[in-house]
Amino acid sequence: MLPCFVKPFTYWQIKKILLNDFWIVLQRQYTYKGNRGGQPNKYVLLHEDGTLAYNHEVTLDILREYLTKEGYDIDYK
Repeated sequence: MLPCFVKPFTYWQIKKILLNDFWIVLQRQYTYKGNRGGQPNKYVLLHEDGTLAYNHEVTLDILREYLTKEGYDIDYK
């Protein structure tokens, strides 16, 4: 999907959608010496009981693209 069509969800909106609709929690992965060099923050998707929901680390941009494809809107309540 082209970046111009991806909706600009905020971190808090993504977190709310994942928790309410998928029962998934975002947990940030910290890297050694911080995120130097402009590296995007990476997150692990966990079920509420702490088990992995997805085996790979994801960025907020990947989650924004996924939520746009699924048809979520910016004014999600």
